[in-house]
Amino acid sequence: MAQALGYLKESASQTAGPYVHIGLAPGTAGFAKVSLSGAAGTLSAMGELGPQVRAALARELALADPGHSWHSDRSAPGQLAGFAAGLAGSLGKLGEDVLALSQSGLGEVGFRGGSGASSTMPQKQNPVAASALVALARQVIGLAGLVQGAALHRQQRDGAAWFSEWLNLPHLCISTSRKLSLANEIAESLVPDGAAMSRLLDDSQGLIHAEALTFALAEQMPRPEAMAAVKEMCREAQASQPPPPDRACEAAVSGHRLGRAVGLRWAGSGTG
Repeated sequence: MAQALGYLKESASQTAGPYVHIGLAPGTAGFAKVSLSGAAGTLSAMGELGPQVRAALARELALADPGHSWHSDRSAPGQLAGFAAGLAGSLGKLGEDVLALSQSGLGEVGFRGGSGASSTMPQKQNPVAASALVALARQVIGLAGLVQGAALHRQQRDGAAWFSEWLNLPHLCISTSRKLSLANEIAESLVPDGAAMSRLLDDSQGLIHAEALTFALAEQMPRPEAMAAVKEMCREAQASQPPPPDRACEAAVSGHRLGRAVGLRWAGSGTG
């Protein structure tokens, strides 16, 4: 476990910079601890010197001395797995958002230097790093459950539970390390496309501002009435033969009796 944790810390600090501060570095003392307890966890073979030997070994390996046996106390690996699962959720969310924002027809973000090319569609770029990040996040969340499930031990120690831990914990640490480096690569290469974002807002005929208009009208009338009125105006804007898209809802609001009554105009005319 200590070797896997050390690999994770070293790789993350070299490739991910600020991501390490999400919580890994300050909390390592809680699960990077020495294990020296003898077969049954009593250190009986070392007699009264047992605790001193364990403390000296911990100092030599730069690990914490737990002060007791933890053969059947698997809270430390469980904490590491829980942290890795939480981090997977955060970084996996980053990957999912990048996949959505970079998809064809949306294209609100691109990548400096490009990304993966499609094998059949010349115009398409595949965000390979984001796809790998999401896949690894899902893998780590699954592995975390297996590591934490190994916390159930029989008697003083459980070889079967340990095997389950050993099978999954190294992969969890390696995949977490790779997720951190991928997230760093994405953050450094991501290029927002302001023109595409503006175009998508324009294509909505200004309907994105309907909520703001609802709250503005609610200052002059009960909110349910304001909500119903704005819904009616949105239906009118969508159903009518509209003027240019960026003026459709402004025209609907300006021409509506409620818009005239309270002197409100659409966000495009300065109240957004």
